[in-house]
Amino acid sequence: MANASTLIGLGMPAELASAVTDGVSGAQTVTGNISLTGNLNLQATGNRIAYKTGTTCGTFVANGATSVVVNTTAASDTMIVVMSLRTVGGTPAGAPYIFAKTNGTSFSVRAVAGDTSTYNWAIIETVA
Repeated sequence: MANASTLIGLGMPAELASAVTDGVSGAQTVTGNISLTGNLNLQATGNRIAYKTGTTCGTFVANGATSVVVNTTAASDTMIVVMSLRTVGGTPAGAPYIFAKTNGTSFSVRAVAGDTSTYNWAIIETVA
């Protein structure tokens, strides 16, 4: 793809030419909100969403008997917690669920009796 100065030379307005890019490699950090319009293709090579481990994602191990506390400052009333099975342990017979939460501190997860599996978790924060 041509650079901005070449595009301007071909008659493209400078405002548009400066916004044209052939992609950026490496990790990118964005402060603030990102609004996406159109389709977001997460199947294409190179498109990934990274989470900061320990804050908005991680793992927990069900203990087969009681609730497990997951400590994270990202816990909130508006969070969605996505969980998936990482490693089977014991006798899992259903999906774990959020039992309780303390904003800014933690959330608690319960699984069925006998389940000692390791689960992944990630928080998606919703906005109004």
